[in-house]
Amino acid sequence: MTRPGFFILAALVLTGLLAAPAEAKTHAAATTSAPISVMSPALDETVTDQSGAASYESSLDATASATTSASKAMKATSTAAPAPSTPAAGVVKSSDAKTGSAKAGEIEVSHATAAIRGSTVDVFLSVENSGKAPDALVDMETTLGGTASLVTKTDGKETESHVLVDLQPGKSASLEKGDKWLRFTGIDKTAKEGEAFPLVLHFRHAPNITVMVPVGSKSLFGGLFGGN
Repeated sequence: MTRPGFFILAALVLTGLLAAPAEAKTHAAATTSAPISVMSPALDETVTDQSGAASYESSLDATASATTSASKAMKATSTAAPAPSTPAAGVVKSSDAKTGSAKAGEIEVSHATAAIRGSTVDVFLSVENSGKAPDALVDMETTLGGTASLVTKTDGKETESHVLVDLQPGKSASLEKGDKWLRFTGIDKTAKEGEAFPLVLHFRHAPNITVMVPVGSKSLFGGLFGGN
């Protein structure tokens, strides 16, 4: 080998030895930076997940709020009974029939009138027992439907109970003074002002009495119900 050839070979070998550490450093740097490039998306994903969780929790809160509002609305709707619109059987114009009074045996009903408010009917009347034996009003019914009760008002508070009114011999029981009267709740038929509906009264001993009860203006009874 000539001297120039030897120097050229030595230069190539030296160049290769110097390049090897540089490549190793480059590879090491790449290896070191790799986790950073891998971790960055993970960190971004974590941030995204936290944002998504916050959005999900907000969605749950909104759903819960909407459900609560809907529940309250349903409750309010269920507690407000609608007024019936179908006329009851036997309803007549007050001017076309004898209304407000009837008699059977020794029991006489008088001054009967009614106020209809929504699905509730309040009935006012007086019952006289002209006989010598005690009796009692024990139930009542009407073609308007509903549940019958006796209403007692004390210190502005109403209490409903089963219909039971004692009728002493030779005396009258007044159910028209504003502290005690009869009521039907949850009626499914109705009658209008100026009309009368049939009311059947049941007694412990006397035969049933049917009286045509005229429907009066609600304003006439405002004082009895605290203005309702």
